Amino acid sequence: MIVIWDLHPPWRDEKPCRRQDRQNIFNALQSENIDLNRISLVCISEELEAWLLADHRAVKEMIAERKHPHPVGKIPKFKRPDKIPKPKTRLTKIFNQELGSRHRYVDYQHAILIAQKINDFGKIKNSESFRRFALKVTDIVL
Repeated sequence: MIVIWDLHPPWRDEKPCRRQDRQNIFNALQSENIDLNRISLVCISEELEAWLLADHRAVKEMIAERKHPHPVGKIPKFKRPDKIPKPKTRLTKIFNQELGSRHRYVDYQHAILIAQKINDFGKIKNSESFRRFALKVTDIVL
């Protein structure tokens, strides 16, 4: 089983600490009698949206479907997606810029649609946290 968490979720008030988060996760799992030897942890430095922004092609393609027949503007390219500050906010701004404020980014809907447009690991493998996730899932180093 793989547990993925955001180091900087929107509700976090205090300074993040991976070590403390890790301990809290293991304590919670242990209290549910889950075998910790079967658990792998993957921390996303910012938010899941950093993985999505890693592949600007997927973001552009998903927006293009909603914007058709109008062209999509320039979508920024990120070589180091784990370093994007507030990636969910960045993706929201891209949505507003391209689709207008009436069509805002809704994470539980649009994240899946963008992820479905990622057709290879060429861009997303620039994310260290995604590479760790891929290794845990497949035992293949990207």
